[in-house]
Amino acid sequence: MSAADRDPAPERSKPPEQRGPRPEHEHIPNKKSGRRTELDAKLTVTPGESRTKSRHHIYVSPSGEKLLRVTILPKRGGGKKGVQEHWDGESWETGAGGHRGLLYRRDRLEAKRPRTVWIAEGEKDVESLEAAGKTATTNLGGAGKWIDAMSAELSALGVKLAYVVRDLDEPGEKHALKVAASLRAVGIKVRHMAPAVGNDVSDHLAAGLPVSDLSQEPPTDPSPSPSETGAKCEKVAPGVRPAALQLLLNRTNAKQVGESQWEARCPAHDDRSPSLSIALGTDRPVVATCHAGCSIEAISDAVGIALADFSRLPPADEFEASVREAERRMRVQEEARRRVNAVPRRVVLHAVGETLVDALAAPTEVEEWAVEGLLTRGGNALLAALMKAGKTTLAQNLSVAWADDEPFLGRFAVTPLVGRIAYLDYELSEAQAIRWWRDLEIKHPERIVRPLFLRGDNLPFWEDETRDELAAWLRDNEVERLIVDPAARAMRPLVDDENSNSQVAAWTDSMDALKKDGGVSELVVVTHFGKGAREEDEERARGASRLEDWADSIWYLSKERQGDARWLRALGRDVEVAPLDLQYDSDTRRLTASGQSRDERRASETHLSVLDALAAVGDGASTRAVVAAITGLKKDARDRAVLSARECGLLRREYEDGAAESDGVRPGQALKCFMTESGRRLQGGKVDRSAGAET
Repeated sequence: MSAADRDPAPERSKPPEQRGPRPEHEHIPNKKSGRRTELDAKLTVTPGESRTKSRHHIYVSPSGEKLLRVTILPKRGGGKKGVQEHWDGESWETGAGGHRGLLYRRDRLEAKRPRTVWIAEGEKDVESLEAAGKTATTNLGGAGKWIDAMSAELSALGVKLAYVVRDLDEPGEKHALKVAASLRAVGIKVRHMAPAVGNDVSDHLAAGLPVSDLSQEPPTDPSPSPSETGAKCEKVAPGVRPAALQLLLNRTNAKQVGESQWEARCPAHDDRSPSLSIALGTDRPVVATCHAGCSIEAISDAVGIALADFSRLPPADEFEASVREAERRMRVQEEARRRVNAVPRRVVLHAVGETLVDALAAPTEVEEWAVEGLLTRGGNALLAALMKAGKTTLAQNLSVAWADDEPFLGRFAVTPLVGRIAYLDYELSEAQAIRWWRDLEIKHPERIVRPLFLRGDNLPFWEDETRDELAAWLRDNEVERLIVDPAARAMRPLVDDENSNSQVAAWTDSMDALKKDGGVSELVVVTHFGKGAREEDEERARGASRLEDWADSIWYLSKERQGDARWLRALGRDVEVAPLDLQYDSDTRRLTASGQSRDERRASETHLSVLDALAAVGDGASTRAVVAAITGLKKDARDRAVLSARECGLLRREYEDGAAESDGVRPGQALKCFMTESGRRLQGGKVDRSAGAET
């Protein structure tokens, strides 16, 4: 090797006057004490920062006292290494100093005491998650160094849910499984996450992807689990086996004889040679047959595996196993409802002795409207609509009216926003919804939080941890008004029967709790009409009556069975709006009130049919000719339509000799029809209706 190929001499071998500036991470030995000096500041690595840069991370006690420092240094030729130092009260000393089981950011966990925490594989990933707004931690030492004491510590802090974000390599998969098992053992729920790009969450965030785009695919164990007794199966097939099957294989020391087949000595009798055949089942995970004649019950009892895990049960056992499984599902449902109904209420009781006299004497605020005549401040509205009548379009129009401080439907005044609007969209795809929002040309889109598109997902806010997380999101975004569209999908999986009043009541109670915890003032829930609820003014929301009972006001959006005409009616507490005619502009996706009621609009359309017929046959035509020319009306309604148009002053009639109709009957003379000036204005000002809204 030539001198040119060798590494250059270290900086410290040069004379002082030739040395460059000292790297920030370099430790300078103290010649007298041999101790290292503390770094002046901790280096923070943000997502996307170079991996070749050194950085350190400080582990502290719950009160914030320094305990240990990990310095990440680049290795020659690539890669990195970590150097641990402990704080002895005066300076940093090499080594961990006996510290183990430390959680990173322990002081922040103590201060926040979060119900939800994110667990990453390294300190850099924790800092990346913090930059994305999450409360995060990791364990000292990296992959494989998690101990049960850390799980117990998180449980003691009140953590109920942990998102375990793994690295995409074999150590990362094993580490995530180990952490998850430890957390579940202390009662903490676990959700696995993984980067959509790159190897770790820092790569994912550095690529510009949000936390919500992390993959939720669970990890796979790259190696089979050892048995409780230390026995192993030969020729283990790749893939993850059902737990019951793996347990049976372990407890019988089975030997693999095929791709999904094993043989073992039967545990139910004194078996001197293998007589038990084992295979992977389909409907249930285990197929076991003792060729010496032992029953499934005897084998189940001998190995301690539930009878319900075995396939090919005798008919009686099959029935009993099905009954037990049905009982288990019912208990799970009942316990879920009990927990939902047990949501604590923080009610402040009045002082003892206060009566209605005190309430009447107290000054009261004038009740305001969020939407004048339709929804009071602090109220809940239920928007029920006929399928494809435009319920989502109407909900988006409401959002625009609130955001831009303009009358809803061009008619109902709104109270200006103080906070923002949030929209939980369970129905539209994100691409279609954004196109619809763009067509609306909203002036103040910054007043609407980026909508959550949840089609195919669920957001179980009736569970404590999810409600806390969602309520915090609403508060942090200063959400004042919340729209949920539609109810049927938002209820899943809590409600499996929309006609059950008790199940729907559990959901509406949870909705009220979320509204209160999230600081939301007004709530609008969108739903469909029930089956058969199409009779005019007899419409009702789909499902249990408890949903309509819950709402302070109900808005019914309906549509003509033939044609594109729509109308809105509303009723509720201090709310009563007669069916109001709506017009739809397909270019702007705007719905506006025409200024007429539904009945007035229908009368206008009937009169237009008469005037169009008169225009076609010409002024002075006989009534019979006009009636014959009317289209769009049944035969028995045409005569009534002509009389109605005459009564409204849209046409006049006179006899052939010129006498007015009011002069009395002229035998043998036909009545001729003439359009009045009012009729000409109406007939000339008619507007074609645009195509209907899609949803």
